[in-house]
Amino acid sequence: MIFLSQNLRDLPARTAISTLPLADRARVAELVQRGPTIQHLVEAAASDGAGQTSTLDAELTRLGGYQGGFAKIDVEGWEPAVIAGARAWLATRPTGLLVEANGLNQRSPVSWDDSVQILRAHGYEYTWPDYSRGMLHVFPNPSPAAPSGDYLVLTAEARERLQRTAKLQVVIG
Repeated sequence: MIFLSQNLRDLPARTAISTLPLADRARVAELVQRGPTIQHLVEAAASDGAGQTSTLDAELTRLGGYQGGFAKIDVEGWEPAVIAGARAWLATRPTGLLVEANGLNQRSPVSWDDSVQILRAHGYEYTWPDYSRGMLHVFPNPSPAAPSGDYLVLTAEARERLQRTAKLQVVIG
């Protein structure tokens, strides 16, 4: 966390770090550790080890009300829940999101398909740039396991700007 904070201070943009567990709504959840570095949330009954989740919308409000911008969502399977809890932020038309999609989404209390529908309803496209080949892949039906492990989910305007600036050829699928 120290190194992340230091690196973010060097960016010419307003940044924030949140360590609260996020979901689509307040839920009782617990952090499960699998090995020395792998952790993920699970829904839990109220117990000593369980805590309350928040939403991205509530956390952004607590941090001072971000509008627009960009987010990286990497929560080991709960990405669909975080997206479902970000509808107010999505309505501000942020440029995009980097969403981990490694097939662990079955852990989420919100389905992958529901999160795709939420983002599509807000005008976002699932993409991935391949700069070495000069291609920008656009995924009309993104699977819960992206070929690259992540999706760059962008507004149409941001996708067009990336395509033009980086001189990328659009490839569907």
